[in-house]
Amino acid sequence: TGAPLMEGTPQPEPKEKGLAYVEEGVYTIRITADGSAVVEPGIIEYDDGSKFEGGIKKGMREGHGKLYYASGDVYEGDWVANKREGHGQLTSRKGGSYTGQWSNDKMHGRGIEKFVNGAVYEGEYTRGLMHGTGKMTYTNGNVYEGDWKADKRHGKGVVHYPTGDILQGQWVDGLRHGECYIIYSTGRKHVAEFENDQLKEGSLKFLEVVEMPKRPGEAPG
Repeated sequence: TGAPLMEGTPQPEPKEKGLAYVEEGVYTIRITADGSAVVEPGIIEYDDGSKFEGGIKKGMREGHGKLYYASGDVYEGDWVANKREGHGQLTSRKGGSYTGQWSNDKMHGRGIEKFVNGAVYEGEYTRGLMHGTGKMTYTNGNVYEGDWKADKRHGKGVVHYPTGDILQGQWVDGLRHGECYIIYSTGRKHVAEFENDQLKEGSLKFLEVVEMPKRPGEAPG
């Protein structure tokens, strides 16, 4: 149930020095010989191989545009004064991606991040980190939904396991800590005490049998 590999979190930054080529203009509308209109974006080429196509104002990325990083990553979305601001999608050449809100050039607000190992997070971000409430679906089938702080589970949360078992409890810096409730797929509910992700000896106690939700068409019993 550990956090997924963060390798897919793409955060490249283009060089702002040494512009090789700049074509000013938010968008240029060119009328062709047959009378049809062709919309052409402005273009900025950087000496590191990065290239931007889209809105340009006073030599800076502005409005909607697409930046091709020299690393192979691509961002398409909103810009304000050379920074990612608003809504956009960043796709890593390694296969990871983020689609959602941006502020001051960082993931900020709500978004969906797909990691290179197949894990998917949907929820809140603060200054580029998972922070607030969110849902992480791991490649092993585990699903955590709850509070996050600086990319770690922190606060109240629930883990659903592929077996049908459920764990409800508290996390501190990514570790189970404090009182947790364990509800097995059979409906048996236990309470346990964790410290630094370790079950305290003798703390597991049976509480009751609860009615578990049934799948459509599942026979009672």
